[in-house]
Amino acid sequence: MAITDGQLKILREGKTKKFVQEVEHRTFSGAYAGKRGQPVLYVTERCVFQLTNGGWS
Repeated sequence: MAITDGQLKILREGKTKKFVQEVEHRTFSGAYAGKRGQPVLYVTERCVFQLTNGGWS
């Protein structure tokens, strides 16, 4: 990785699969938190996802 002009640049992609189709169990429900009016953010090494009523942004 490198930072150029204030932006993160990925110089070499990793070999590990990050997203899977299914998980064994979960300890947090974004849908439930969203229904309660709580902000839902998922922070990764590349970006921040926000779950809204309209989906991911």
